[in-house]
Amino acid sequence: MTRVDLRIAREPRGPQLRALLEVGLDYCDRFLVALTDMKRSQRAEELLASLEPFLIERRETNEYPAGSVPWCTITVSTYRLNRASLELLLAATDRLFDWLEPELPNDLCLLRGDEAWLITMASDRVALLALDGPERLDVSQRIPGLRLAPVT
Repeated sequence: MTRVDLRIAREPRGPQLRALLEVGLDYCDRFLVALTDMKRSQRAEELLASLEPFLIERRETNEYPAGSVPWCTITVSTYRLNRASLELLLAATDRLFDWLEPELPNDLCLLRGDEAWLITMASDRVALLALDGPERLDVSQRIPGLRLAPVT
């Protein structure tokens, strides 16, 4: 079935963010964050240390699901998404657009295989979901009040 990119119209916070990431756990097996050479907060460093057991790979690149950064190289860290790693993400913040250095790593993205399911561009306050018809229905039923709009 064809997937469609949908923009999340309002930042998910608190229980709505928890619900979004819980649904994501049903569809996704990995997540990633991006890091620049910026000095990170102690909070970000502690989170990264706690996520280390879930690390799949760390690579230097200038492209990732949230976009490309042609003027510099970033480090993209990919982790296993499971109940334990999800709880660490939820403990880090209750706002989707808080995923921004230096306080947290940049741009939390959830991955279904090699494809992005949730893309966050926190600095631009933009989040996208790539959903097919049944997934869109599931998301809308399980996350009350989450407003989705077609990407234009």
